[in-house]
Amino acid sequence: MTLALIGPVALVTAASAAGAGEPPERREPVVEPRAAAAEVAAPNNEAPVEASAGRQTARIDPLPPGIEEGAETPPLPPSRGLNDTTCVGNGTSGKRVQLVYAYKAGSTNRSSTYAASIRTWAGQFDDFLAAQAAATSGSRRIRFVHDGACQPTILVAQVPSTVANFDDAANALAALGHTNNDRKYLVYADWNVSGLCGTGTYYGDDSPGASNLNNTELGYALTYLACWDWNTSRTALHELFHNLGAVQAGSPNGNSGHCDDGTLGGADIMCNGNDAIDVCPSGGARILDCGRDDYFNTNPPAGSYLATHWNLANSSYLTTTGTCPTNDSFSSAVPIGGYGGSEGSLNGLCTFQTGEPSHAGHGSHSVWFNYVAPATGLVTVDTIGSNLTWIHRSGGVGSAADTQKVPPGLEE
Repeated sequence: MTLALIGPVALVTAASAAGAGEPPERREPVVEPRAAAAEVAAPNNEAPVEASAGRQTARIDPLPPGIEEGAETPPLPPSRGLNDTTCVGNGTSGKRVQLVYAYKAGSTNRSSTYAASIRTWAGQFDDFLAAQAAATSGSRRIRFVHDGACQPTILVAQVPSTVANFDDAANALAALGHTNNDRKYLVYADWNVSGLCGTGTYYGDDSPGASNLNNTELGYALTYLACWDWNTSRTALHELFHNLGAVQAGSPNGNSGHCDDGTLGGADIMCNGNDAIDVCPSGGARILDCGRDDYFNTNPPAGSYLATHWNLANSSYLTTTGTCPTNDSFSSAVPIGGYGGSEGSLNGLCTFQTGEPSHAGHGSHSVWFNYVAPATGLVTVDTIGSNLTWIHRSGGVGSAADTQKVPPGLEE
């Protein structure tokens, strides 16, 4: 079911499954910080790491289901266009995310082969971030280092052929001068590390202000060759979010770098751990922060963990855009799912598509959500807190189903 919402909106959904059992129970918050070893056994060339307050560590991330050991991600077809990213100032000032292509000495420099693909992948996960921010009634984009055409620039780095693990790579990048504390270096490493998709630096610091170590110190986020493609792996954004401070141990479901309310390959792109369970359906859409309560929410409830502790939505490496969220169009509807929750979008700058219904005369500022129920049952959609809001069930722009108008308080 796809819904168009018109007006300042907060979409609340609840579903009960007929004969499908109760939804997974939410885990109780962790009440004390814990310094834990990596959630998976480290391969021989990656040492286990610990996370403690104020200490920089490397979070290692295993291959998810469906990614083969030693695979090589092919470049995208030349006909595929570049995704636009947000222009921010002059493209270099202030805190920025710098894209890097890295290869080992003695191997082929394939930066020209992959440059367009890397920019496209970066644009795709930037769009994903924007949609997830919109789902919490906010707007965020990544502050890339970019050129005058708003395309992210890509540094090319040759590292020694002896680089075998994350520390080696980080030291090699530092030796090349990539040590700016106003940069997070998002590295597409043109090699594989056995058993891993990526590794990223991370500080165990949940203090809420701009002085948070994840906001003031440089970071390296490496994605290995098998996991470059955004469509099959969310590794690049996952490692970048480690750099930005996800997920803190003291968060409701945090386990010192990851979260326990999702499994490896599940819905939440940051979750993985020995005690993890899929609170959001594992077969549903990929999301940032399953419960909007551990690491990312542009509008956290007053007094909640993210309102009083480090919240990546406040990172200086992200920017607030002055445009409509990405779910302005039907084809870019924000996917939502699960057994209940609240989603929203700021629609003041949104537009009207060709073929879009009139929405009772209020169609010029519509935003779209796509809800997939996890099981058969009753679905209730409410627009509490909104004004001048209509909800439309739709099968697509221009379809007959567009004409169905459902007033606030849909219950079917």
